[in-house]
Amino acid sequence: MRNKPHARFALTMMMFAGIALLSGCVTTHVEMDRMTGTAFPTEQTLDGRDWTLESIFLEAGHIIDVDEDDTNIAPLRDGSTQQQCITDAELETVEIANRASPVTPTSFACGAGIFRGTCTRYEAYGIVVDHVGQCFGSCRSSLLGCMYDTTDRSAFSLYFQNSTVSSDGQRYLRTTAHELGHAFNLHHPDGSGSETLMNTTGTVGNSFTYTFSTDSEEHLQEHDAQCRFPGTGAWFSVTDDHATRHGNATCP
Repeated sequence: MRNKPHARFALTMMMFAGIALLSGCVTTHVEMDRMTGTAFPTEQTLDGRDWTLESIFLEAGHIIDVDEDDTNIAPLRDGSTQQQCITDAELETVEIANRASPVTPTSFACGAGIFRGTCTRYEAYGIVVDHVGQCFGSCRSSLLGCMYDTTDRSAFSLYFQNSTVSSDGQRYLRTTAHELGHAFNLHHPDGSGSETLMNTTGTVGNSFTYTFSTDSEEHLQEHDAQCRFPGTGAWFSVTDDHATRHGNATCP
């Protein structure tokens, strides 16, 4: 029950994984669940290229594995009241009941021959809900998605009652990558210009890409593990060394 990347992308993934194993493989597993009446984001074509959530992050130098899992979670309310917001607390309850993956990372021996090494797999959880979004206590029908778990940056939600999410495949995929970016401790100011992924949808308008800014790519590739990976720390959390290197108290 998951989208299979094209052969070209699969080959790229294999080559990148082989190189990564030489220095220690780091990947992120993304479990995706959804409520009935919704859909997962699908592959999109933009600027002559086919994009998936996996290829977006591979472009930024990080391997993710998207696992489309539960597809029949019941909405919390139906009928006319289905338009009501789903709260952060309700999202956490749904997550606890349906999440199959751990929150904390796991390390294990991997590879064969010259590619032997130790791999670390981080975990993120995304859920598509048939509700209006309430992010950090504010109920807004215009909300496309939210990283509702700020304690350890491990979970985000997508709101299918929003017409953009339910009817615009390109922006839906972009929103998913944006919210997963938050789980990697990326923030809105990490976007550059008006097109890159961490800019809000209202900022990009009709002009957007599926690429991260240079600052975002540096963060995804090089910054302290506990400052960037899902399930490792609170949003905006830093280490002393990280803060010193950037001259501020946040992970850029």
